[in-house]
Amino acid sequence: MKNKINKHLIVYEEDEEIILLNLVDNKFFALDFISSIFWKQINLEKENKEIVDYISKQFEVTKEQVQKDLEIFLKDLKKSGVIITE
Repeated sequence: MKNKINKHLIVYEEDEEIILLNLVDNKFFALDFISSIFWKQINLEKENKEIVDYISKQFEVTKEQVQKDLEIFLKDLKKSGVIITE
């Protein structure tokens, strides 16, 4: 599954936090450390499977847990209009 980032989004990164600002809805989203890692992988246009593989290896977490966390994260981003899933 491929995720496309909303073209009306401004991304601001400082230290280990990322702020996403949706210019159309005037909403912002602050991402914590782990969410920021998910976001960076999405921004690299990686497929969900690649993201799961990368994070499970980096943090020694099961692929099942990463998949579950990624699905929740993507659902929240999609619901908020930050991404479109293709």
